[in-house]
Amino acid sequence: MKKFFYVILVLSVFLVAACGNNTPSNSESSSNSNNKTENQGEEKEKIELLFWTPEAGAKKEAIQSSVDAFNASQNEIVVKAEHMDGESLKTKMKVSMASNQMPDIFHYWSGDSFKLFVDANVVADLTDHINKDESFKNSLMPGALDRSSYDGKVYGLPNAINNVILWYNKDIFAQYNLQPPTTMEELEAVVKVLKENDVTPISLAGKRRWPVLHWFSYLSNRIGGNEPFQKAIAGEGDFTQESFIQAGAKLQELVQNGSFTNGFLGVDNEAAEAEFTSGKSGMYLMGDWSLGNLKKNSNFEVGYTMFPVIDGGAGEPNHVHGGFGTGYAVSNTADLDAAYKFLAFLLGTEERTKFIETMGEPSPVKTNPSEDKLDPVSYSYLKFAGSTPTGYFPFYDQALGPKKAELLLNAVSAIAGDPSLDVKAELSKVK
Repeated sequence: MKKFFYVILVLSVFLVAACGNNTPSNSESSSNSNNKTENQGEEKEKIELLFWTPEAGAKKEAIQSSVDAFNASQNEIVVKAEHMDGESLKTKMKVSMASNQMPDIFHYWSGDSFKLFVDANVVADLTDHINKDESFKNSLMPGALDRSSYDGKVYGLPNAINNVILWYNKDIFAQYNLQPPTTMEELEAVVKVLKENDVTPISLAGKRRWPVLHWFSYLSNRIGGNEPFQKAIAGEGDFTQESFIQAGAKLQELVQNGSFTNGFLGVDNEAAEAEFTSGKSGMYLMGDWSLGNLKKNSNFEVGYTMFPVIDGGAGEPNHVHGGFGTGYAVSNTADLDAAYKFLAFLLGTEERTKFIETMGEPSPVKTNPSEDKLDPVSYSYLKFAGSTPTGYFPFYDQALGPKKAELLLNAVSAIAGDPSLDVKAELSKVK
């Protein structure tokens, strides 16, 4: 996306409305937009920035509120935010990169998928701007820039510290005298009780595949710990390592036991979330980026717990799937000073505090949200997320290159969709 250095047509309309009869006509305003006016002196051109972000619902409203606040805070830059779902954004980014029509600022997912943009030289180097902005740099949590840094240079700013959490319906659990599961055996026992009472045990969206991959990733990490996936990334092992095979088999077992939404492979994220928030299911494994929507759309208290441990597994019980997995980057054709100014505002302490108080999500920016501005669930969850996780393991599809990630998504979906498939044979296709 090229820099935009021109006077916006709607600005002329605004000036007409604001100044009445003393304002030049539309034709005069258009033809003399760079001339001095009677009241204003030299009229400056605004820098337009196009911002692509995958937000919906309550989070879209919160992000747009910050964009509006930035636009109202100064007269030199105007940011236009385009909100879309994550899959649409990924597709549009591929097309825009191929056609050299990048948005000025865009949301990214860390890992090899983001490194491709860096290697293709379509992402701006933010290092000098960050180093000169000590206040902003010091506001970030330790390690926040690690996943967006390559060869000592910073190419992105984190916008979240994500935790994939097992959410549960406290009303349903209380009705059937259930406790949040801490082990896989306890999870399976809860599933059995809920099924016996005609409640869908766990909402799951399989249409976009990555929510199913969350289950496979957690199962394999609880079984084998971090080492097998690190070997797979480094090319020192593949997905036929024993922990991955066992994870696939356990996933098939959970499907066979009726743990998930009926026909989950055809269910999209919105439908799975709605199933949970409407009280039709007891549990839902999803990132805390959904907490705002879960609270807003539920008429029950949302509970949360760590993913269960697996007896005899090598995984750390308090390691969480997630971390600094997403952020914002700037196209190398954008006006870097203007784009950084916007991002420093959007991710600044004041706007992030407002965001946290609205959404209840953890932030990579150090903030001190007011307890009286947070609902009890959000306040409790923020304390939990800030103290319970002792480490993170990455999103598998992000950490892998796009080709291998696609093969893994396909393999895991196939394994979950057909319990009769040979797990090792399917995982051997991920090369």
